[in-house]
Amino acid sequence: RVIPPCPFYEACGGCQIQHLSYSEQLKMKKSRVAEVLRRIGEYNGKVMDIIPSEIPFQYRNKVQFPFGKNDKGELITGLYRKGTHQIIDIDQCLIEQADADQIVQAVKAFCIEHHLEPYDQKYKKGFLRHVMVRKATATREVMVVLVTGKVNFPQKHAFVEDLQNKFPQIKTIIQNINPEFTDVVLGYREHILFGPGFIEDVLGGLRFKIAAKSFYQVNPVQTEKLYAKALELANIQATDLVLDAYSGVGTMTLLAAQRAKHVTGVEIVKDAVINAIDN
Repeated sequence: RVIPPCPFYEACGGCQIQHLSYSEQLKMKKSRVAEVLRRIGEYNGKVMDIIPSEIPFQYRNKVQFPFGKNDKGELITGLYRKGTHQIIDIDQCLIEQADADQIVQAVKAFCIEHHLEPYDQKYKKGFLRHVMVRKATATREVMVVLVTGKVNFPQKHAFVEDLQNKFPQIKTIIQNINPEFTDVVLGYREHILFGPGFIEDVLGGLRFKIAAKSFYQVNPVQTEKLYAKALELANIQATDLVLDAYSGVGTMTLLAAQRAKHVTGVEIVKDAVINAIDN
C-alpha cells in the first residue's frame, strides 16, 4: 500500500487502485485476468505477464468532464463521486495530460465569466453538459468539444477567440448538442466552430484522422505496445483474410492490412466509418 498521489482519490470515482504501488497493481490485474480465464474460459495454461507502462501518470489523451454546481451555486467541472452523479470539482487529474487540464479550466473560466449555466436534464434548462478534450500525441494537435443541451450559443465566437489566444495548439473546436435524457456524453448533432472538425495522429507509422465521436485508444504509449503484441500473436500471413470487429478509425485494420491479403473493418459509429475510409 502507498499514499495515493492524487488529492481527489478518496472522493473521486475515477481511479480505484492508487492506494497500491504500480508493481502491485500489475500483480493484481494479472491475478484477475488469470481468475477469469480459469473460471469462465476453463483455461489452465500460462498467463503472460502484463507489459508495464513507463508513464503511469499524465498519459491519457482524452478528457471528458461534466458540468454542475456546488452547494454555493458555483459552476464546477470534474469527475463523479463513485456510484453517484455528484460531481467532484477537479482542477488537475493525474492520469490526464497537463495541457488538457489547463484547457478544461480555461473553458470553465470562460463559462463562469459569461454566466453559462449547467444543463438540467429533468427540466431541460441551462446550457452546459460536458467539456471534452482530445490530444494527438505525435502531432500535438488538440480538439475541444463543448457538449451543450441547446443549440443556441451566442458566445461561440468569443469562445473560439478565447481558446485560440490561450492555446494555439488547438486545431479544431466543436459544439456538440445533446438534449436527451441520457448518460451518453455526445449527442448526434454537432457544429464545427473552428478548424476541420477532426485532429490527426500517427500510430505505427500511419496517419489517422480522428473525429469527436470516433473511438481511439486513450493511452498512446501502451497502444503501440498493445497493437504490436496483438499483431505478433495473430501471426497474420500474406494469404490471410482478416476481420477487424469494432474497428474505430481503422488503426488495427490498416496495421493488419500491411500483412494480410485482405482486411474488413466493422464499425457502427458513422463518424468513425468516415474517418476509417479516409484513413
